[in-house]
Amino acid sequence: MNLEEKKKIAKQIYDGLGLNNYNLENERDDEINADFIWVSNMRDPGGIIIGDDGNYLLCQSSHDFYYWKDEYKKGIRSNNNQEFYKCHICGEDLMFMMPDAMTLYCKKCDKYFKNNYGDVSEETSYPYTDKNADY
Repeated sequence: MNLEEKKKIAKQIYDGLGLNNYNLENERDDEINADFIWVSNMRDPGGIIIGDDGNYLLCQSSHDFYYWKDEYKKGIRSNNNQEFYKCHICGEDLMFMMPDAMTLYCKKCDKYFKNNYGDVSEETSYPYTDKNADY
């Protein structure tokens, strides 16, 4: 997988988070055969390690790159090479909810699901304590 294909994956993930008008930056890490891609000039939401095989790991900003690189080396992935997360009910693409991307949201069904390292798990509740807060 080339860099442009990886950036396409990153763009779909960041678009799903509701970001717009952003620039992506990247750094290659040959040790793990992957690229680290992040939004320039933004503190959150961390970045994404995308391997040459298309598998990726979403990296929270609460840890540095080396923590996530070690997790990636252990085989932890956010997707297991699935195209994109789909709603169990309607089949539409799901959005990642931040800050940890462990909750997925279907806009069409207005439902939340757990992100179980790449598998869409059972339905869950709104992930934040204040529904009106701007996270």
